Amino acid sequence: PESPLPPEPSWVAYDAELERLCRIAAHVGGNQPAPISYTALIIAFMWADDAVSAWFRDWLGANTSIDRQAIYRSKDVSADDRGRFVSLAASGELPAADPLYSRSARNLMDQASRIAREVARAAPQQTLLGARHVMAAYAFRNPSDHVDQVRGWGFDVTSWRRAFLDFSARFGELYGEDWSRLGQRSPASGAPVIGSFTSDDPLAPPQDLL
Repeated sequence: PESPLPPEPSWVAYDAELERLCRIAAHVGGNQPAPISYTALIIAFMWADDAVSAWFRDWLGANTSIDRQAIYRSKDVSADDRGRFVSLAASGELPAADPLYSRSARNLMDQASRIAREVARAAPQQTLLGARHVMAAYAFRNPSDHVDQVRGWGFDVTSWRRAFLDFSARFGELYGEDWSRLGQRSPASGAPVIGSFTSDDPLAPPQDLL
């Protein structure tokens, strides 16, 4: 039987694509405390087969300055591990960890839920969170304690934002969302919008910042 995956925040629902991403991330984190972490989710985007993940892989491939091996090393995995972790995610099992989400991941999901409400043309009865909202949170609402981390990997945040906004144009027709609102509300610079949790947060496992 499939182990239930609690959403974060608790009042949202995940679509099937985001649920799959989180299940992949949980197994990337494995037996570490709070296995669904900031870095594990990035790796899940590198491995999943939804449209946002495919876009992210293409964007990574077009930016040769990004050190994908460094991202993998931070979780002690390699590109060759993809099949094993995707199969584990498909099995429906989850690591026996409590909490399941790191502080940084919870922060990211909270920002994703805010973005989902911001871009919605009409207020939904329940926020349905998708991969696109979480990718937008990475690009536009990156927690401040991870800014140096993504720069160290070679990410150009301004380029990331611009490319994602171009990609998000399709979401209007697919989901009835207005993603131009995100570009209007976000700063032009690479500075983070928020950063509520710091690297010395007692509930943020050290691996999450690697």
